Amino acid sequence: MGRIWSISTFEIARVYQKPSSYILMFMMPLIFTFLFAGVGGNNAATSFKIALVDQDKTAISQELVKKMGQEEWLDIKLMERSEAEKQLSNKSISGMITIPSGFAGQLFNGKKPEVAFRHGPDLSIAGSIRQMIDNAMAQESIKIKAAYLVNPNSTGADLTASYQSMSAALGTNLITVDAKNISKGSSLDRSNNQSERLVGFVILFLMITLTIVTGKILEARKIGVWYRLLSTPSSRFNIMGGYMLSFLIIGWLQMAILMTASHFIFGTVWGNLLAQFCLVSALLLCAIGLGLMVAGFVKTAEQQMLMGIIIISPTCMLGGVYWPIELVPDFMQKMALFVPQYWAMEGFKTVMTHGGTLLDVLGSIGILLGFAAVFMAVGISRVRYE
Repeated sequence: MGRIWSISTFEIARVYQKPSSYILMFMMPLIFTFLFAGVGGNNAATSFKIALVDQDKTAISQELVKKMGQEEWLDIKLMERSEAEKQLSNKSISGMITIPSGFAGQLFNGKKPEVAFRHGPDLSIAGSIRQMIDNAMAQESIKIKAAYLVNPNSTGADLTASYQSMSAALGTNLITVDAKNISKGSSLDRSNNQSERLVGFVILFLMITLTIVTGKILEARKIGVWYRLLSTPSSRFNIMGGYMLSFLIIGWLQMAILMTASHFIFGTVWGNLLAQFCLVSALLLCAIGLGLMVAGFVKTAEQQMLMGIIIISPTCMLGGVYWPIELVPDFMQKMALFVPQYWAMEGFKTVMTHGGTLLDVLGSIGILLGFAAVFMAVGISRVRYE
């Protein structure tokens, strides 16, 4: 273990000797976050025009339409799907909410139907609108449960009539969204926007950093460091273990400093620390594995850096790092399932936006570790020691 630690500390010192390392690891993610999210415009309330498409056209969906239409901080208009898609494409509206066919039936069966919300990347209050949709649906679920309690054996029209009675009795304000100051761009919405952009830039620069750093293996072999190490009592396991430990420590130092800095500069709330620790560790192992895999197919550190950027940039685009994944076509959303950045973004959003815990992100962590295992197996098998 002593030899592994010695090799690790030597490589860490070599990385941090270069001033460019500090710029790439720490300054660039924070600068990009400030430029693209920190100074994002505060939209006026009149610009929040949202189309509402009711494809179900039942008493329950109409009640949901009525509830959403009462939100004073939004300008919601009922439209046909074709018109809504046209206006969204022309940017005449800020977003489009779609109540799907079969919505009422799913609610009656105790299921949570998917109410789609599409919007542009610059809509700062997207999180509040999603919260409003969730709250309105929860309210309708309460009414349906109340209808079942009053008339447990009712079905079809009888159940709908009972539901309508519950709606009249309970009213439409069981759950509300506090939209105070939202027309001026609330700090909560700006924080959510900054957090998502920050996470994206952190993932981007973290993967680039670790891909470049893993190129130290090629550099060490080129200048003869590995030959000298192999002439000592250090085994190949010690050498690889030392490099792997150095990569992991460098990645965690970068992540810890960015998390701390973003908290004090942007007010970013990172959520459950245990979940974040496990998620970040899985992401680091995945990024290190990708770097090792690239190193196994190139001959120089310069080629490693170029090839790494060529791979990382488009997969970050595909994985939802630069913009919300919901904005891309369905076939691209399916393709995103095969890149690790997508699962990293999903995990971070679960913890930071929805207050998720370790149990909530185990799926994302497991998939990231799966990517890491494949990348490392390919990379280590191709590493040439001599």
